[in-house]
Amino acid sequence: MPESRALEQIPAPFMAAFGGLAGMPHPFKPYESLNYYGDNLWLYACISIVSQEASRVKLKLMKRKKNAEDEGVPEHQALSTLRRPMSIKEGRSILTSTQFKQLLFKYILLNGEGYMLLDGRMKGKFGGAPTRLHPLMPAFVLEKLNAQYEIECYLYQAAGSQIELDPLDVVHFKDPDPKNWYRGHSPVQSARFALDSHKEADEFNYYRLLNRGVPDLFLSPENKMSPEEQKRFKEQWQQQYAGSRNGGKTVVFPTKMGVTGVQTTTADMQYEQLKNLSKDEILANFRIPIEMLGKTDSQTRANAEASNYVFQRFTILPLIESFVDTLTNDYLPAFPKSDDLYFGFEEFVPQDLEDKRKTTQTLFGIGALTPNEGRVGFGLDKLEIPQADIPFVPFNVTPLAAQNPNPVIDDDVEADLEGDDTDETDDDGERSAKKKSLKRSDDPASDDPSDELPADVSEFFDKEKETSILALLTVPFLLEAFRRGIDLANQGATDPVPEEDIFNANVRKAIEEKSLAMSAKAVQTTEDQLREVLLQAHDDGVGVRGLASEINDLYGESMGYRSLRIARTEITGSINDGAMQTYADKGYTAKMWSTTMDGHERDSHGQANGQTVPMDEPFHLAGGDGMFPGDPSLPIEEIANCRCVIQPADSANSDDSQAAEDRQIKLNQLFLRYHADVEAKFRTAIVGYFQRERGAIVHKLTPPNL
Repeated sequence: MPESRALEQIPAPFMAAFGGLAGMPHPFKPYESLNYYGDNLWLYACISIVSQEASRVKLKLMKRKKNAEDEGVPEHQALSTLRRPMSIKEGRSILTSTQFKQLLFKYILLNGEGYMLLDGRMKGKFGGAPTRLHPLMPAFVLEKLNAQYEIECYLYQAAGSQIELDPLDVVHFKDPDPKNWYRGHSPVQSARFALDSHKEADEFNYYRLLNRGVPDLFLSPENKMSPEEQKRFKEQWQQQYAGSRNGGKTVVFPTKMGVTGVQTTTADMQYEQLKNLSKDEILANFRIPIEMLGKTDSQTRANAEASNYVFQRFTILPLIESFVDTLTNDYLPAFPKSDDLYFGFEEFVPQDLEDKRKTTQTLFGIGALTPNEGRVGFGLDKLEIPQADIPFVPFNVTPLAAQNPNPVIDDDVEADLEGDDTDETDDDGERSAKKKSLKRSDDPASDDPSDELPADVSEFFDKEKETSILALLTVPFLLEAFRRGIDLANQGATDPVPEEDIFNANVRKAIEEKSLAMSAKAVQTTEDQLREVLLQAHDDGVGVRGLASEINDLYGESMGYRSLRIARTEITGSINDGAMQTYADKGYTAKMWSTTMDGHERDSHGQANGQTVPMDEPFHLAGGDGMFPGDPSLPIEEIANCRCVIQPADSANSDDSQAAEDRQIKLNQLFLRYHADVEAKFRTAIVGYFQRERGAIVHKLTPPNL
């Protein structure tokens, strides 16, 4: 292989290291960056604001925990050394901790790298931990590699001599240069032409004014004036019209005189344009919004807050993350027993208020956030009203109560899909669990004669009122489910049926009637359960305390599996009702029963899977007949927790059997997704209803003195 070819394949930093140099220098002339920093006001402003903001970030030392949350380490030699990096006698320091970090950040921003020398190492049990830190100027640092391309030592050129530094004593902060990953890439390098242009524009303007002063006004007398008259006139002009205090005065000339103003030249305008262009390039190179430098012309407060967020998030945060990463990997190992430690920092990036507002609005709109939680998020005091601590669903802003903090957990609740409901409470009022014996409380107050039990459930439970409330709460969810059924039937159709063609006043009235019937049945179940608990309390001779305790347990069960079953059952019926009516309107003549076959289906529904009947005739199941899955005319054992879906049978009999099968699978999946979405919100609403109902009963039942 030719020698030139071999050299081309050698990585650039290796060529620099072994090309006859004593050490690897910085890829870009570091002293030029320092000179730019002293000459250009925009570069100075950028470096100053970034280094100051970055040095304000509070660093912290953390300890990793295997089975617990990481914890902070308040005191450690690594922290102490950073707090007093260059300590001298009498507790003083050449550079404070903030100044030391500012200097490091300035080097990183100007040269793309910064160096920290570990010094004053301790002996004995402290294992050589450093007690002093020194900054090194990148301009004077060379990196010498060995034959394995590892850093053999650092060469520091200072005071006419060259000092070899052990790599373990040097911490190197850098933004790696893509052409030489041993050194850092200076941001000034990419902005050097803008910096040069800005400097040339300044120098051009300076020397233009110095070499060719241009006045603002020319006065031309019509008659010749002697030198004495000219001198006297200029003195009078300066005295009467020059300066800010003489602005706006009326000028009176002692003789006829022409006045000519000096216009701004093209060169003047180009000078300003060039400087503005250079300024914008410098700011963009360092990712500095102009507002961070105090220029807020035509800026609103919202824009200023957004600029601050962008500055902290995309300029300061990456710099700090790289800084603490280097401290963890190269600084901490200098201290004994630091393997499980790492450096972090306190959160400093301000929240994006606009994004926070939108997120809060979205969470509140789906019932995932209470008004008080939203207020606390924006630093506002909580409202001292009960409604402020409950979420609201989006349909008609119906209040939802929070989840029961101590519900009775049904271990089988996640498997309660279709066939597995042997442990559940049926809507006919029969509780499958055995009656519990209500033990008399040891509290003497429970034997108080005034602690008398009600004679009947009607004394603390208003069935008609509860039916009305539950029906009103249920209607919005059933309406949404019906609309989802219309959308399901229109999937993939080139001529979808408009929703208003199906969802009319008659449909709404039918859904309201269905909601009222379902609510009456559910409330009747609750009344039967409460009556059972009340009778047991009378039999066991306990007072209202024991009764209230049992009612709490009863509603814990209702807020568990019962709320899930009600939501799942009713949503299935409404979606399928909407889908069936849409299929009929589209002209389909037959319908098919499609069962979700996942091992949880009922035997009767497994047998019904694929059953096809005319659109106007019912499906035939082992327990009865129904027009669609979830049809209220079916017995409870055929609709509780059902997740079957109606599909058009005509498409299943098409010539393209694979396309028909794919469509069936797609509709099944879409049905389950629609169902889960509405079911989750509906169940939360039912839980809220049961909690409100429980609170009202216990409040009415329990005397004030108890």
